[in-house]
Amino acid sequence: MKEENNFVRHLRACETMGAATTILSDKTGTLTKNKMTVTKAFLFGKSFDLPNCEGLKHLDRHFVAENIARNTTAFLRTHENGKIEHIGNRTECALLQMIQNWGISYSEFRDAEKEEFQVPFTSQRKKMSTIYQDSKNITLYCKGAPESIL
Repeated sequence: MKEENNFVRHLRACETMGAATTILSDKTGTLTKNKMTVTKAFLFGKSFDLPNCEGLKHLDRHFVAENIARNTTAFLRTHENGKIEHIGNRTECALLQMIQNWGISYSEFRDAEKEEFQVPFTSQRKKMSTIYQDSKNITLYCKGAPESIL
């Protein structure tokens, strides 16, 4: 986890956290197993318990899955023994695992159209952007800090 810069090493990070209004944390799992799990989601103005997200409409679930799949660089590898290996950023892996638990294949979204361009997340930009293009549309997917997205 230290190699992924998950620990606070700079005072600037502490100053940024001072302006936070919501902090998401994980008491167990991340530090002991180096694996994150999504347990609750706030989507479309409602709170949902995972893994099933009862009450979340199929189209909304599909929309969330598409956005996660196309704007992440992590991936999941299933081994012959059935064990799933998380490769990449732990937060992205947890989100990919969430949509896989919904029975949705993230790779289908990635493979359906061509990824044209991607700007990786940086602490300066505080967001990640990916552009996909099909025969009719160009779509920009963004994720990051609210102040950089809005």
